[in-house]
Amino acid sequence: MTTIKEISKMANVSPTTVSNVIHGRTKKVSKENIEKIEKILKDTDYVPNMGGRLLARHGSRLIGVIMFYEHRKVLNVTEDPFHGELIGSLESAIREMGYFMILYTTKKYQECIRVSESWNVEGLIILGSSPTDTLNIINHSKVPTVFIDTYIYKGNDKFYNIGLDDFDGGKQVGDYLLSTGHKKIAFLADSENPVGVDAERLRGLKKSYESAGQTFKEDYYIALSHLEDERYKKLSELIQNKTLQQFDALFFASDFYAVDSMNFLYERGIKTPDNISIVGFDNNLLSKESRPKLTTVKQNVFKKGKLSLSLLKCLISNEPVNEKIITLPVELILRESVSSKK
Repeated sequence: MTTIKEISKMANVSPTTVSNVIHGRTKKVSKENIEKIEKILKDTDYVPNMGGRLLARHGSRLIGVIMFYEHRKVLNVTEDPFHGELIGSLESAIREMGYFMILYTTKKYQECIRVSESWNVEGLIILGSSPTDTLNIINHSKVPTVFIDTYIYKGNDKFYNIGLDDFDGGKQVGDYLLSTGHKKIAFLADSENPVGVDAERLRGLKKSYESAGQTFKEDYYIALSHLEDERYKKLSELIQNKTLQQFDALFFASDFYAVDSMNFLYERGIKTPDNISIVGFDNNLLSKESRPKLTTVKQNVFKKGKLSLSLLKCLISNEPVNEKIITLPVELILRESVSSKK
């Protein structure tokens, strides 16, 4: 690897001058030398010592991306295509900013604070924290922080979030299923007491029932486990006691659970949509490759990642922010997993 001393010889300047250009201390460096040094840095693919940056306190160029899941005991963030797509979008945007990404998963808000302080990150992107943990992070974090898909139910001047109109997504699904003759619709998510995006999608479905003059009953919500064995055990029980067969349609909070469950049911003689209609949420790769192809709610994951970094960049640079809370629209995508009951 090329060293600062070698670069100084190539540019015919002192090592201190090269170091100043690398770390952005260019007030006393001539424009000619800056251009010359930057060209050499580019031509030699020079990689700066990040530890040196930290010690020099000239900005770590690090962005912490925290995948926050309070209610999960086991987490594989790459299992669901939604997370993989979002991480890819964030990494691309962070790279374009000239920064580096630290990816971390946690269940506790205290770990978010420790990560930001230990690595001296310049900003945080946090996905999926609960309302309580979100407020704790806001109150304790010392760096600019942007949330993704997060809800708090009271105003806070330091809350910045990129999310979806999850309520409208749930309502679009409910309106469509009810209009096609589905009277009994179950909503399935991986929490006993849904919060955040799941709660909003469920609220939208309930609103569809209300608008149609019908009642969404308490047992129309089914909690599944994020653990495969426990999830399959629950689905097996629902089949054996005939509970599942009483529903006309199943609305899952994500495509991952929808397609996984659709395959599980097919192997046990329950075909989609012949025996039961199934709808997901996300419009990821699974929904397009499943058979039958999955009716689902489309969201722009790539745009969500890009917007979160644009917002964070403004906060880091102390630039004015036009919108603190950005809500992206969603669209119902009709495919083959829903049949008409009329």
